[in-house]
Amino acid sequence: MALQLVIGDKNYSSWSLRAALAVDLAGADCEELRVRLFQPDSRAQLLRYSPTGKVPVLLTEQGAVWDSLAIAEYLAECYPEAQLWPQERQARALARSICAEMHSGFTALRSHLPMDLARDKALAELPDEAQADIDRICAIWAGCRERYARPASPMPSTHRSPRDCAVIMWRCRQRLRPMLKPSIAGRRSSAGIRQHCRR
Repeated sequence: MALQLVIGDKNYSSWSLRAALAVDLAGADCEELRVRLFQPDSRAQLLRYSPTGKVPVLLTEQGAVWDSLAIAEYLAECYPEAQLWPQERQARALARSICAEMHSGFTALRSHLPMDLARDKALAELPDEAQADIDRICAIWAGCRERYARPASPMPSTHRSPRDCAVIMWRCRQRLRPMLKPSIAGRRSSAGIRQHCRR
């Protein structure tokens, strides 16, 4: 049985997009099964695949793996040649710490800048708590770049997979366009995510 990734719409479900990006970066042979979210029967449909009734869930020969971070860990073990995690222990520990923080934190950013790739309109005003989340994210990236970035690399490289960074970058670019300076990294990230979501 080939891997199957059960997801929602990648335009609106950041968790689905994160898992799909991880699969892509791992180079895994994987079929995507899409379930329409926010429908009367969505939960019933998802419970056919996942005990949580949520996306994403990766279906393997041994059973289901749910939650985007658990899926990334599974893929890292199955496809070590993809180097989804850094090889050096301390860099790997830092990458895991950052991914865990990204995964469970930044509630203000999620509330005020929800995932919506179909929208391209900036916020009229950015709440202080959302700005505090953005400042923390920028501090994380600056620290990673200072310590680990390769020459001419536009992204922090403590973790080869940019799945969390890409999703956060798109949220910020999408809603805060007048406040952000254009960058090569931002343009590349936007184009890459648009292309991936059109698949």
